[in-house]
Amino acid sequence: GLPLSGCPLCYTECQAIATAAEYHGSAIKDVQLRACDLTDRLLEVLTHGFELCPNIRFLNLQSNRDLTDRGLEAFTRVLPIFAASLEELTLSGVNDAGLAILANGLDMCTKLTCLKVTDSKATPGSDAAIRHLLTQRPGLQNIDVSHGAGIATCALSAITACRTLCHNLTALNISRCGLKLRDCSQLCNTIRACCCHLHDLNVSYNPFGDAGLAILAPALARCSLSALDLSGTGLTSTCGSNATLGDVLAHQKSSL
Repeated sequence: GLPLSGCPLCYTECQAIATAAEYHGSAIKDVQLRACDLTDRLLEVLTHGFELCPNIRFLNLQSNRDLTDRGLEAFTRVLPIFAASLEELTLSGVNDAGLAILANGLDMCTKLTCLKVTDSKATPGSDAAIRHLLTQRPGLQNIDVSHGAGIATCALSAITACRTLCHNLTALNISRCGLKLRDCSQLCNTIRACCCHLHDLNVSYNPFGDAGLAILAPALARCSLSALDLSGTGLTSTCGSNATLGDVLAHQKSSL
């Protein structure tokens, strides 16, 4: 694999990595390039090496702030090379145009089970791209759109509308998406639709408060969660809040 996360890369180093990938392509399955100071030009260099890597299963490009739509286009051009193998993809900072590029580029990735698109810069105007991105990949088991205030409600709606996706989803992270009380009905619908298989739910740092938890409680009670993060949601120590949370926890696995 290429465990390079946290290592700032320059042009010469990217060329060397691409050359190494060309020689060892079939053996490379895990590419970790998180926070490597990648630019569009550097990612384009790396993709030349990826052209001979048909077995990439895990790819992380998170926290490379200088990547733009141009870099995503270069990345999606080589996606068909390892589309049949890719199982987990992590990106961040994607805008509206980037989501559209990504949604189309991932169409051939039939084995993708984990998709993390965090810190998104996209707006509600990317509704169609989000729906395409999620509903065309009903085999997804883990979805992370944390820190994505512009796309969270659209993502929830898309998940709820896709029966096969609801059936397969086991983990959902929508932390720090600015979900308020008015958004809890949609969140409740999504949880209820996914309740049979959902085991890990992170809704932390969404300020929906006690009233929001009361809306979510009936759906949460139908789940068998092994992990539930409600930190930073504005819950208080009132009797009503404690009773509601107690009802939720009473229905969950002992490991919660």
